[in-house]
Amino acid sequence: MYAAIVIFIFSSLLLICVDAGQPFCCLDVNAFIGSFVPFAVLWIAVACVKLSIARGIGCETIAAESTPWIIVGICLLLASAACLLSFAMTAVDIILPLVKGLLHWTRILCVVVIILSYVAETYWMVLDDLRRWRLEERSVPVFVGEFGTVVGDSTVQWGYLNQVLHDFELDFAYWAVNGRKWHNGVWETENYGLLTYNYSDLSNKNWFDNLFNPTDDI
Repeated sequence: MYAAIVIFIFSSLLLICVDAGQPFCCLDVNAFIGSFVPFAVLWIAVACVKLSIARGIGCETIAAESTPWIIVGICLLLASAACLLSFAMTAVDIILPLVKGLLHWTRILCVVVIILSYVAETYWMVLDDLRRWRLEERSVPVFVGEFGTVVGDSTVQWGYLNQVLHDFELDFAYWAVNGRKWHNGVWETENYGLLTYNYSDLSNKNWFDNLFNPTDDI
């Protein structure tokens, strides 16, 4: 998100220098749409890489999700390429309008990234991302493998993960239970551990109850 903000500011400054005070409406429509070509190529490349990785690890669900994105990317590429060709055949000055179009698209996409970075940190977006595992339709138990965080973690992401575990009644293995660890020849406190340093008590009872749900039989 922070990179998108920096890029947005930088492209805005460049646009001020290039635009020379001309409003956005002065930009030729074909030049604006045609300047999307590099982004369409990048769109297709990212979708193809995602598809290749998904098939490489045998995850056909994610692979199936990538195919429509590739099709959309190809459509965008064809449409923007047609506008670019039309503009190139009629315009006298080609470079400057295309540079302006690129800068405008950069700013637009940065705004989209910034918005999505906030939207993605919602419980419903987490659920939408988990739909590929078909948790609602599962006919067998689902076990969430080893995971952990600093005891007392109150971040939004940890809260959503915790809620998903309970909403879908998922069994899981938390790491770690030990309250200390051997590191560089000495015993140190294990910040991820559920127990205290001497194993005599819970390191954070309220946090422990929130993780395991006090109504469950532990």
